[in-house]
Amino acid sequence: MALTISCGGCALKYEYKIYKMFKHGCKFYDCAIMCQDVHELRDHFDFKVPEIVNMAFSCEVFLKTIIVIEGKEVRGHKLKELWNEINSCHAQKIMDELMLVTELEQDDILTSIENISNAFAEWRYLYEVKGRSIYIGFLNDFAWVLREQVCKILYKRTYKEYKGI
Repeated sequence: MALTISCGGCALKYEYKIYKMFKHGCKFYDCAIMCQDVHELRDHFDFKVPEIVNMAFSCEVFLKTIIVIEGKEVRGHKLKELWNEINSCHAQKIMDELMLVTELEQDDILTSIENISNAFAEWRYLYEVKGRSIYIGFLNDFAWVLREQVCKILYKRTYKEYKGI
């Protein structure tokens, strides 16, 4: 069954599989949050790498969800390339929220997206390289904002409202 939504005057149709994509992204987001919680409880274990990989993958899935909602085909892992695929009405809503949450200017946000663009692939294979770094605060904020925006598109409510928190 197809549904239609409107964003900035453009009607978008999507199938119910989009809801599954959103929930899939949420699972990886939640897993990343659990890695943060465990890392804080057990400092002798290092859960930062799984946190980064799961958070980056959740960003990928949330961006792909938006792209599929817009009726486009999507492939790849690079967040910057996926970001460039979303239409301007969705991109602007995400950008506005990121500017509020991060207190960064638009150019700095775009640079930060570029800096985390390949985090999923790079951090999965961290053992192959030395000297890798990432601004995990921005990665977390980006994932949170993407989850919020997809939830608003699909359910017309914030994630907390959706979950009944």
